[in-house]
Order: sequence, then C-alpha cells, then structure tokens
Amino acid sequence: MNTRLLLKVLITVLGLASASIGLSQTPRAASYPDRPISMVIAYAPGGGTDVIGRVIAQQLGAVLKQSVVVVNKAGAGGTIGAANLAGSPADGYTLFFAESSLLVAPHVYASPGFDLKSFTPIAAVGTLPCVLVSSPGFPAKNWAELIPLLKSKPGQFSYATGGIGSIPHLSGELFQQLAGVKLLHVPYQGGGKLLTDVMSGEVPLAFISASPVLPLIRAGKLNLLAMTSPNRVAYAPETPTVAEQFPGFATALSFFVLAPAGLPSTVRDTLGAAVAQALKTKEVQDAFAVQGALLNANPLNNVAGEMAAESAHWGRIVKDAGIKGQ
Repeated sequence: MNTRLLLKVLITVLGLASASIGLSQTPRAASYPDRPISMVIAYAPGGGTDVIGRVIAQQLGAVLKQSVVVVNKAGAGGTIGAANLAGSPADGYTLFFAESSLLVAPHVYASPGFDLKSFTPIAAVGTLPCVLVSSPGFPAKNWAELIPLLKSKPGQFSYATGGIGSIPHLSGELFQQLAGVKLLHVPYQGGGKLLTDVMSGEVPLAFISASPVLPLIRAGKLNLLAMTSPNRVAYAPETPTVAEQFPGFATALSFFVLAPAGLPSTVRDTLGAAVAQALKTKEVQDAFAVQGALLNANPLNNVAGEMAAESAHWGRIVKDAGIKGQ
C-alpha cells in the first residue's frame, strides 16, 4: 500500500471513529434523567409546602420515568434549603420546591447565602393564600367588626406568625400599614404552639397559611376573618379578602420549582415540560384543593419575571416595616 493510499485510509478511519464518538455522546445527552433526582424542600415534613411538594415530586417522577426523592432541609425560614441548592451542581439532578420566603430572605438578612441569580427558574407552580384568623373568644366576630375594634384600641392586640420575615409576618405588616392600625407581632418557630395559643386566646389573632388551619376553622376552633388573596376563594366564598377594603393587598405564598444557576437549557426545557404535565394530574390538583392552594394556569410563563416582581413587592414591605433578620 503506497503512502498516499495509506493516508486516505487513516483519514477515513479517524473520521468514522470521530463520528462514532459523537453518536455515542448524543444519546447520553438526550437521556436525561438517567438516575434519581433529589427535590429539596426547605421545611419540615407534614406542612403545607411539604405536602404539595411531595405530590408534585411523585407525579414529576412518573412523567420523567425516574424517581424524584424529597429531601427536607428545614431551618432559618427556608434559607438553609435555598443555600443548599445554590451550592449544588447545575446538572438537573438537584431541584428545589421553593416558596416565597426565598424571595424575602435577601431583603431581610444581610448574608442569606443566595440571591435570585443563584437559581434557574423552571416553573411557577401556584399560590397558597394566607388567612387572618382569631380565637373563638375574640370580640370581633367578622371582618366588618375587626377594623373599628383595632382602631379603638391601638397596640392592645397581638397577632401570631411563623416567624420574622415570613409571608404571614409581611401580611400582618402590610395590613397594619393599609388599615392604619397597630398590632403587636408575636413570632413563633413552629405551627403547633402558635395554633394552641391562638385557639386559647393567649394571642388573639394570627396571619397564617391556609392549609394548617382549614380543619380548625371548620371545627369552630378558630374564626376565619379574611383572606389575603386578591380574590375570594372557592372553599370559602363568603369570606372577604383584605383587598376588598384595601385595594392592592395581596400576600399569598407562591410556589416555584427551581434548579441551580447554569442549568443547560435542554435540561431546563425537559424539566419545565414535565412539571407542566405533572400539574395536570388529578393527584396534584386534589392536593392543591385540599390545602386551599391555587394552581398556576401558565406555570412556564416568564417565571424569572414573576419571581423578580414578587421579590420587589416583598422588598418594599420589608423596607417600609423596618424588618431586619438576625
């Protein structure tokens, strides 16, 4: 074989080998996911965020044909779980089922360990309204009686929330600003003691997410005074919203599926389509209904923009109320 012919043969062989390598890589890139996925939830098991997140994880796994394992990383108002995700590889195998506290933390804490640039938004899943409830013995039995009572006794009534900088806390601060009333904030670290104290009347009022209190309201152990959602909800159509008297008031928790910053667009698109499909299942829809949550009709529409706008909204409330975390 002469030199020229040998050279042609070598070039052909190398070309085929290169093509073979390229073909072998393509299926692997397109095979995502090829191992289990972790979904971080920044709250303890059993709460509203955890219940909804677990159902979505299960249905997401069914769509992707790969298990999605929930990992609870509770503490510090959700900042521990968020910081954990921010430091994870951007490969699509660590996700975060987040809620609005993620958007509040950078305004409250000097160094929360993350900001909006730390994440790749996948989907805006839905919202969970907060409610304003009172103990059964509280003098105001409904929304119409509440404002006159609070104005007549400024600073004499307290309200409970799940902690400083939480969405219920910001709900209470915005309510005071718009209504021109003064309340004493009593933060709790857990929902159990909070609910016990409100039911007993030790703390007469509470802003809290709807899910844990709906059974207590139905049992007559708490009075439902108002919703913090922009519109009335189907499970309590007779209950007014704060916004009906104070336009612009809206403080529902939003739920998001996120990944670390730098996630490849192909993986992001795969995940987004899978989440959208999972949200259409009866299991997810039933879970949202039981928790009093509302599904987003367009979960993939401008998720980054929604998060930025909501972050700015919370930032204004935090600044006006002078809230600072420790």
